[in-house]
Formats: sequence, structure tokens, C-alpha cells
Amino acid sequence: MRGWLSFLTIEPRGSAYRTGLFVASAEMDVIRRVHPALAQRWPTVEFTCLAPEGFASEFCDEREVLWLEQLKLHPLRSLSALRRRKFDLCVVLSAGRPTFRKLRFSTLWLNARRIVMYNENGDLIVMDRAHWNEFCAHVAYRIGRWPLSFFYPMGFIYLGVRTLWLIARSRFVARKAY
Repeated sequence: MRGWLSFLTIEPRGSAYRTGLFVASAEMDVIRRVHPALAQRWPTVEFTCLAPEGFASEFCDEREVLWLEQLKLHPLRSLSALRRRKFDLCVVLSAGRPTFRKLRFSTLWLNARRIVMYNENGDLIVMDRAHWNEFCAHVAYRIGRWPLSFFYPMGFIYLGVRTLWLIARSRFVARKAY
């Protein structure tokens, strides 16, 4: 299976990947930590890098670099062109910062055979069925870091609905008293 359905499979031991897409969806400090480790982890993979033009100094020695600004001009066309290339491996950076969110989520539709995620510490999380506990721990860590103000809008909606219900109930009881 390819794309986001690869979450339901298990990566076989010693699987050989030939082509890969490195999505630089984090800030430069995280990229500098992860980018050199890619060649060590997957020496046979020919990576295509997808990065913002502002990070050009980091990717000057790469064979193929796609600039994010060029892909943003025609996002659907660019995404479908990347999808047709059928990469074996897609490496995504998830630093937990509020930047590059659309880019991170768009990698689920790239039709890659395996999706791998690195967090801000440079830790590897393989996105498949055998590694769900690591992925769930990563998500739980992210949710635990959210500020409590995230729940205020929900509480405000509850208080508004509860107030309207109490007003309606008091009017109904007042009519019944007459």
C-alpha cells in the first residue's frame, strides 16, 4: 500500500528503497540535525529535497531540489506531479512549531511507499502499524504541550448554550406559574 494507507502495513526488515523525498518542513536548526543523518540511515536512496528557497545554503550540494515557493504557485498540479513520481520513502520533519503545517499534512497524499517522521530532537518515527505506540506517544506529548487556553472556546460555547437553556427554562416556568 502507498500513501496514508501505509500506516496499516508493517515495514519489512531490510526493505530496499531507491527514491526518496525529503520534506524540509521545519526550521533550519532541525534541518541541520536531521539532513546529514539521512545519508547514513539510507545510503542507497537518492533523495529529492523539497525546501523553501531561504534554506538554499543547506541544500546546495543536493542533486535535485524542489523549491516550495515554486510549488505554491500551482499547488494541486505540483502535488499531483509529485504523487505520480511514486517515491519509495518520504521523510518529513515535525518540529511541533506552528510553521509548515500544510506542507506536513500534504505529505500524506504523496503516494509514498513509506512515510518516516523526525521530531525536533532528531528522533525517528516510522509511520506504520508496528510503530503505532511510538507515534501515539509523540501525539500525546504534542497534546500535553498545548496550553489550557485551547479549551477556552469550547467552555465558552458550553456556557453560552447553558445560559440560553436556563433563560428558556425560566420563561417556561414563569408562564406556568400564571
